[in-house]
Amino acid sequence: MLRLWPRFFVTLGLASLLALHLYLGTENTANSAYSTLAGVFGEYMNGLIRLVFPFIVTLLAAMPLRNQTSENFIHQTRGRTSLARHLLGLVKDGVAANAIYFTVFGLATTAAATFVVPALNPEVLQPTSYGLTAENALKLIAQQNPLGFAAAFGGIAFGIASTAWMVCSSTVFSLLAFACVLVTRRRAAILIPLGIYIGESVITQVLNAPKLSFLLLMPTPSSMGSFDFVTAALPGFVASILSCATIWLVIRYAPKYGWFA
Repeated sequence: MLRLWPRFFVTLGLASLLALHLYLGTENTANSAYSTLAGVFGEYMNGLIRLVFPFIVTLLAAMPLRNQTSENFIHQTRGRTSLARHLLGLVKDGVAANAIYFTVFGLATTAAATFVVPALNPEVLQPTSYGLTAENALKLIAQQNPLGFAAAFGGIAFGIASTAWMVCSSTVFSLLAFACVLVTRRRAAILIPLGIYIGESVITQVLNAPKLSFLLLMPTPSSMGSFDFVTAALPGFVASILSCATIWLVIRYAPKYGWFA
């Protein structure tokens, strides 16, 4: 577990990030027009959070493990509990912490995009300015965004669907971050997920496959291109399978080779 003061500053930092996210998103949408409420939500999510997402996930998921490996804490606990049970407990705690934070993050963004922005800017929804009717605007967002089908049921439904995607994305990177720390057991391991996030996005752009880019799919899908649901989910699915396999292998063979001893 994180010590009291680091935990306090982490909580303060996460709360400040959410407040800054909501403030900047509201400022960016105050004098703009969008075809749907999904577009308003997307404006919020195309801000700072898209860049810092992997770092935030790693902070919540893997910092306790990184601290314990660096302080030889795992070795000290092996007499009281099995290594596998201890590590799996850390995985569960990290995934749960991210799920809670990004649920709050997504629902707060949904409330801001659905209620606050239209109250501050009554003309925010203007599909005709894009040459669209309201019905055509919903059809277009359904083609551009793998969660766009939810927009037909309103801004709240789209926000809830996006929040669920956000939680799934945080779970994927929680597992990835945990695997990176388990394999390297170095302080710099907490930066590896960020490098993977950026590196994978650069590679997919170079290969002309932006639909597979982490940067455009996490924490929520961008509407900058046409994404179908299966294609959008594929990078996260592959990353989670590889991460789970890595975690299993480390836990399986750690006692045999004396890792964490």
